[in-house]
Amino acid sequence: MYQVYLPSFMDSDGDGYGDFKGLASKLDHFVELGIETILITPHYPSPNMRFAGYDIKDYFGVNQLLGSMQDFDELIKEMNKRGLKLIIDIVMNHSGNKHPWFIKSVHREDPYTDYYIWQNAKGYDNRGNPIPPNNWKIFKFWSDKGVAGFRLDAVEYYCRR
Repeated sequence: MYQVYLPSFMDSDGDGYGDFKGLASKLDHFVELGIETILITPHYPSPNMRFAGYDIKDYFGVNQLLGSMQDFDELIKEMNKRGLKLIIDIVMNHSGNKHPWFIKSVHREDPYTDYYIWQNAKGYDNRGNPIPPNNWKIFKFWSDKGVAGFRLDAVEYYCRR
């Protein structure tokens, strides 16, 4: 497995920012090295307040600095041709304050009131533990696109105890 920090990996269009097409252009290099799986850093739309992509604005999109969704789909296609697998970074129960779900949750708009844990849990299980919101729809979206796996970040913050 090899982790690629996309913004600094390979720039295909001369804007000084690595992108999906740049990564796709180097896939044979990974095959030659015997690498079977590539983990990419967050690729979601983001205001990049810390230049890491963790302040996610849209879990179902791609950061335009990295290319388009079509470029992402083409990357998956090219990886599949070479027998490579893609793992993406995903941060559950966290987004940037510009994300539409966050904004609607702040304003207590249904159904977004349960997308974040503000004060009260959604409910409690039979052992009295708070039940966090469910974001499985994000996993299904990216799995359907051909992503082979997920690196779960900040697991210790998934729910408040």
